[in-house]
Amino acid sequence: MDEIFVYLSLALVAIWLALAVAGGRNPAPRMRERIGFWRSNAIIIIAITIWRVVFYEFFWIPSSSMEPTLRKWEVVAVNKRSYGLRVPVLDERITAGRAPERGEIVVFRFPQDEGVFYIKRIVALAGEDFSIAGDRIDVAGSRFELIGPAAADYQYEAPLLGGKPTKSAQLYWEGNENGWLPLLLTDANAHRARFRPPDGCRVEIDPAGYERLRCRVPDDHYLVMGDNRHRSNDSRFWGFVPRANLVGPAVRLVVSGVELARSGASLQLDDLPQPVDDLAPPPQQCWSITGVGAGGELADACDTVLERIHRYLLLPPQSPEPQNG
Repeated sequence: MDEIFVYLSLALVAIWLALAVAGGRNPAPRMRERIGFWRSNAIIIIAITIWRVVFYEFFWIPSSSMEPTLRKWEVVAVNKRSYGLRVPVLDERITAGRAPERGEIVVFRFPQDEGVFYIKRIVALAGEDFSIAGDRIDVAGSRFELIGPAAADYQYEAPLLGGKPTKSAQLYWEGNENGWLPLLLTDANAHRARFRPPDGCRVEIDPAGYERLRCRVPDDHYLVMGDNRHRSNDSRFWGFVPRANLVGPAVRLVVSGVELARSGASLQLDDLPQPVDDLAPPPQQCWSITGVGAGGELADACDTVLERIHRYLLLPPQSPEPQNG
């Protein structure tokens, strides 16, 4: 999309200059109006292009794969500078930028069709070993712990401009080194999905019949997943995302087409955790002194926070619905 704005800017500038040359030093009033019109349009498009390329670009959410964090019909702002500035048309980065972080929500070009943009959350970083069995994720020897359900019948995917949600799931909180993140799981009787592991990965079948995907994330690649774990077409089924495909992290929910009160919410890791529909996340003290991300155990105090604690939950994921992002 940036390329379109670049070409449009060049075309408008060319028209403006051609008219200016044709009009000479003292153009007629009608020619002067034409020159002013095309100059004004060129300046506006150039300003929009610079904003999109250097600062932020807006993307709308086409599906429910990131529920409950992001809902269908919402628009997010993506920081184009975070992972390095890219030159449109040439598609080359001119600045290195910072490294992506676990837990960030990122927009990227879908590796199998780079004309399509997806939005997911980074789960494992380049060079990390990980395994996935049902809804249990182990990354580099540490566990992502699940607490819940915080809501056994969470309603989601409301129509545009509001209305009654059409789907339901269980809402859990997942803990990692960056705090608590919300995710949705369907019931325990969901049918098993078959992983399609990328090269270098393997799938094992444990005694309970669950698939376990074991792999190492290649250099300059990332494992991404949707927060709506059983309704997300993500790395479990088509592989890793190259860093070159990353557009940037989603930093703010600009506007919600479902619930206007959500507009303006921050999506940055520094602002986590946040309540979901008045459902508060567990306190950070739920982790014992051994700490999150270091194989730490959940403190006993968490038993009073929610009704149940599931340390190593094994819920088989459903096959994702066909959808973008």
